[in-house]
Amino acid sequence: MSPGSKRLFGRLSISFSISLLLFILVISFGCATAPDPGIDQKTASPSRSVTDRPKTSLSPEKKPAADQHSIKTGHLLMSRLKTALDSGKRIESEQAERLVELVPDNWYGRFLAGSIHLRNENIDKAKKQFIHSSELDSDNSYHALSALGDIALEAGDLTEADLYFSKAHETAAIPVTANRLALLRIRGGHLESAKDILMIALADDPDDIMTRNNLAIALDMMGTTSEGVNILAGDGITDPRILRTRALLQLKEGRPDRAVLDLETGSKAGGSDRDWLLKGTADLQQGNLPAAEDKFRSAIAAQSADYEGYLNLGLTLRRQGRFTEAEKAYQDGLARVSDPDLHLNLGVLYELYRGEPSLALEQYRQYLLLGGAASDRVRSWVEYLEGVVENQNPVASIFRKSTLD
Repeated sequence: MSPGSKRLFGRLSISFSISLLLFILVISFGCATAPDPGIDQKTASPSRSVTDRPKTSLSPEKKPAADQHSIKTGHLLMSRLKTALDSGKRIESEQAERLVELVPDNWYGRFLAGSIHLRNENIDKAKKQFIHSSELDSDNSYHALSALGDIALEAGDLTEADLYFSKAHETAAIPVTANRLALLRIRGGHLESAKDILMIALADDPDDIMTRNNLAIALDMMGTTSEGVNILAGDGITDPRILRTRALLQLKEGRPDRAVLDLETGSKAGGSDRDWLLKGTADLQQGNLPAAEDKFRSAIAAQSADYEGYLNLGLTLRRQGRFTEAEKAYQDGLARVSDPDLHLNLGVLYELYRGEPSLALEQYRQYLLLGGAASDRVRSWVEYLEGVVENQNPVASIFRKSTLD
């Protein structure tokens, strides 16, 4: 492999790390919050009746008569259960059933009951209550519809999740429903659709941080990183989440100096431990390898990274010629998670820096089993190395290094 190819692997290593960080930020921004009892939650009129939503039909349920005392008791119980849910306390399913008995026609009571069942992993009971909730108040049905979408998403049914999130967004075209739907479309690879949803949402609410952040990420994933940076442009931005995303995109554009400024500002405003990874990447791009190494080790020590700290630490050590330490960094990362990019970079280390094609072949095969993004290219390497290992032909290996590009 030529020096140019080696540098390409270095860039790939950084890029993969940044991509995963972006995905984590997307998910964290996409979480909806439960409504608060006693607050008018009616924010939008439905575009059409929610009774045509998919796969949610129930037999008529006998509802107990609710007198004023029961209603008052039910509202008190709702408030208490909401507080318990917010604090993460365990709530028995019997409490949810008691709430439904007291206020059977209250959409929020049904929603809370569904949330309790969901917390207790009683999925069928949760779905039943969310369905009832969506039918009791059309203006507020987006809460229950979003919850049903989350259940479908957790089950891996992206089609059903899309139907629920779409209906929720039709019912209430607000930032949280727009972002949930857009995130699902991003996950399914429908980036243009996600972009359109987020563009409309941002036009309706230009100050919404969640929408601005996710639109920038969608644009980056579409290959228009500079447009994503522009979406986040502005000297007065202080939100650490926005600053972190902008720093990520600037790193992908090869502007580490600007990324560092954003990261330093974000840290003052309440930065994340993951900033170690980003600052280390900036040092790596600027060729400051000792500083990059220190930051990646700090990220690993803080347990702020799943595998990215190990990936970029290995790359940094490899560039310093410390191949044994780089091997250990990759292997330590693989002990935590069998990530394809760790296998890929460990394979490169074995093949090109340690001269051990058999070990490299094993890592490349693992990469293919995990469906790495560069599988087509790596598959050709596997085919080639199989011949090298079988024939033990060093001349062939030299030929490959000089012609791989």
